[in-house]
Amino acid sequence: MKIVSWNCHYGFSDEKYEHIKGFKPDILIVQESTKKDFDRIKKNWAFKKWHNDEKYEDSPLGVAIFSNKYIIEKHKNFKSEYRYLIPYEIYDGSDFLFYLFAVWTKGKGKFSYEQNVIKAFESNAYDDMEEFLAKCKLINCIEDEELKSKDTYKHAEGKYGRDDFCFISKEFKKKYLTDVSIANFDGNKKGKYEYKGLSDHVPLTVTITKK
Repeated sequence: MKIVSWNCHYGFSDEKYEHIKGFKPDILIVQESTKKDFDRIKKNWAFKKWHNDEKYEDSPLGVAIFSNKYIIEKHKNFKSEYRYLIPYEIYDGSDFLFYLFAVWTKGKGKFSYEQNVIKAFESNAYDDMEEFLAKCKLINCIEDEELKSKDTYKHAEGKYGRDDFCFISKEFKKKYLTDVSIANFDGNKKGKYEYKGLSDHVPLTVTITKK
């Protein structure tokens, strides 16, 4: 199974969609998609969900998830005030496989255990984030220290940082092997969009194999 996650930066245009299709994802997660983008693309996918929270003025964008192979169901206990920690149940036919949490951090929302997880993902201090998530029994998919420190985002002021991750539970690690790849910035920029002229984030790919 190949999961691709990409913050496409303020809208999921046809150009961006055609590019990310080339990664051939089994599950595709797209942060900063509009509902209009989702509605235009969803006909190409058997299973799809989109979420945002319209009660906040700063939320014209949302999170889209697509698959042509795996059934995607939003967990019944999801609460929209957790911006955004979206729990999905992933099925292969009738067989439940695992829970997948799509995370896209936002500034407002309810403070709680879940919000603290979101704040951990928002942190620019990676060590602090990793330490907190370890208390939640979550570990980074990436074990290689060089890859773990690779930049995934270019800030508006021109600085680079790590804003895109995949964490798994220790129980998940007992069942599955994970291999992570992070695309490279290429300097092909339109404005600040140094990833293919499309986004300020690079895609992250996680390949999962059952042991």
